[in-house]
Amino acid sequence: MTTTPAAGLAERLATIPFNPFRGSGQGVRGQFSDRFDRVEFTSADGLPLVGRLALQRDGLARPALILGHSVWASKELDAIVDLAEYFFANGWHALALDFQGHGESAKLSDAPYTMGWKEGDNLAGAARFLRGLPEVGGIALMGFSMSGAAAIHAAVAAPDLINAVVVASPPAKQEIHFIMSHIDKWLRIAKTDPVTYFNRAGAYYGISGEEIRRRDETVDALRSLSMPTLLIQTADDDFIPPPDQAQVEAAARANPNVTVISQARGGHGVEIFLNDRYWFKGVTAAFLKAHVAPHLDAVRDDPWPVLDVQLKLEMGWEGWLLATVWLRNNGPDPLEGVTLRLPLFESPAPAYTGAPPMFREARREGRDLLWNADRLPGNAELVGPFTVAVSSAEIPVGTRLRTRAVASWRSPQSGEASSNEASYTQR
Repeated sequence: MTTTPAAGLAERLATIPFNPFRGSGQGVRGQFSDRFDRVEFTSADGLPLVGRLALQRDGLARPALILGHSVWASKELDAIVDLAEYFFANGWHALALDFQGHGESAKLSDAPYTMGWKEGDNLAGAARFLRGLPEVGGIALMGFSMSGAAAIHAAVAAPDLINAVVVASPPAKQEIHFIMSHIDKWLRIAKTDPVTYFNRAGAYYGISGEEIRRRDETVDALRSLSMPTLLIQTADDDFIPPPDQAQVEAAARANPNVTVISQARGGHGVEIFLNDRYWFKGVTAAFLKAHVAPHLDAVRDDPWPVLDVQLKLEMGWEGWLLATVWLRNNGPDPLEGVTLRLPLFESPAPAYTGAPPMFREARREGRDLLWNADRLPGNAELVGPFTVAVSSAEIPVGTRLRTRAVASWRSPQSGEASSNEASYTQR
């Protein structure tokens, strides 16, 4: 257990290594454990919403973390599930919600999403719902991209409900040049161009699409945040243009309540978490504990597991399905007796497998590939890739693969760590 006073927070954050993987994980659907119950509550404007809530139920007034997803995703996004489970295991209550127009909430109303404005109402409503529970003794928000903008708006609108905020890659505004630069995603997912979408959403709310985009803006709200806020950005964000990032960062640095972390790489929004889950958990847990529960021993900020595992599935050249795994031991000591297990197919057999020299040649046990090594170095040294190539021509059409890589070790203290979940469907 670690107790970190806010006065020493900058030093603590600086000690957590940031070493993003080469390529982010995949934002596939995750599955909550049975500790999370389905709940319904209302947005600040009365709209019905759905979430998954885990309460500690031990009589202590513990803090709660509310997690918001990115646009066109849901509370079942693998990264959101992972973070909710992590914070719950570290002593927090945890609530992951579906924003309006997304997931289960979209089944309860026809209200369209707005990319930040109304989603702020959703988070404020979630905070008010939690404040009504006797087990809750403080509330933090965490958001990525659209939900980062929503968290900023919620914190400004309901400062009496929210104690701290963490946001990754919030946009400055939904300007035409910004939203049109991703028109391919709009056409594929929203089935229309963004300007038409905002105009339709505006008609639903009795205002113009331009007015919705104005209400989505975060720069002025960032300047007025009154609670401790952590802003995380990366220079290689391929979604938000550099001038927009610069506006957000300038507004944040002008507010003494906002701590800014800028990294050279790591991607956009939830990709930052997927690229270095250990760092993201360590930094955000330390920040939130320091500001929301500094003297509550039941709330911890340990960025476990010490071993981080990353898996990527992708279709490569000439019809080869490629699976790639990287390992990183974030502790100072080597791990002894390491086994990496990757479940793939009973058949076909991989045409190629490769691994770092310290690992012995892969062997098969049913659908599993296994590699063994006597020891794995520490100090966040990246070890990999483990590469597997399977001919897609041998995979029957309709086959769907959902898998995780799992690493285990014998000492200094035995343990196990799993990767993000990755999926592939043969079409």
